[in-house]
Amino acid sequence: MHIHSNSIRIWFALQGLLAFSIMAGAEIVMMVRVYALYNRRKWVRYGFIALMLAEVLTAFLGIVLTFPPTSFDPQLIITTTPGSFEYFSISTLVSQTIVLVLSIARYRYMYKKGHWEGTRIIKLMLRDGTLAFLVFFMLSLLMAVYHILQQPFAPSEYVWSISIISVTECRLILNLQKLPFTESDTLTEFPEFTTVLTNDHSGPGTS
Repeated sequence: MHIHSNSIRIWFALQGLLAFSIMAGAEIVMMVRVYALYNRRKWVRYGFIALMLAEVLTAFLGIVLTFPPTSFDPQLIITTTPGSFEYFSISTLVSQTIVLVLSIARYRYMYKKGHWEGTRIIKLMLRDGTLAFLVFFMLSLLMAVYHILQQPFAPSEYVWSISIISVTECRLILNLQKLPFTESDTLTEFPEFTTVLTNDHSGPGTS
């Protein structure tokens, strides 16, 4: 089947936008968790909005500045990644680091105040958040390094990254939903989480 070279060129350029969209979804999940930890404070909300807008601007700027010329060789699509990956990866590394720093700072504060002693949901969020950060950070770093070094297996890393990011994002949500609701957090300085879903299948004749 003959595919027009311009179509391949456009698809190649927009790969960075696809990668950014998937990573942005995962980052929003992490940001919401941190936002809840800070009791939905305004400076956290507006800070995360500004951070996400900066990422969007950087991603689109990278696509515009690195858009392939008309002399683009279609065979490059299987041997290299678009230049926008460099912009996108660096911006996500900065964003993820900020989210992690805010998370650790809040966890330390809560631990010193004794707000999470025996609280399983906080321990779960700390564990999952740290693991997710390591996964996202490593994948973003590999995207940037592989592109800069023009490694021939960079496109394969990009494809695997999409799958890994999606799976990790799902686990962040599902782990909270599966956590048994065995305790309630009623401390005034700690938010009440409603992420855990409970289903009551009791019928009229059920005792």
